[in-house]
Amino acid sequence: MAGVRAALSRAVETVIGHPPELVASPGTYDQKHFARIAGIEHCLAYGPGPLEEAHQPDESCAVDDLVASTQALALAALELVSC
Repeated sequence: MAGVRAALSRAVETVIGHPPELVASPGTYDQKHFARIAGIEHCLAYGPGPLEEAHQPDESCAVDDLVASTQALALAALELVSC
């Protein structure tokens, strides 16, 4: 897990120019299904948009944030598959 967290942190910093802020999500996401079905107990959640709007009926994000998060996920994936 530490390797995944480090790869994602490096990728985000590369894209946005500073280290990401690590926070505990106030909402819920699909990790509970990974734990229940596949036994994967730990995961990272990362995506675009303001955290205050996450999982709300009027959730939105800027297109630039969507592009940046996609770039960061792609860079992290490339690093992880290159190991």
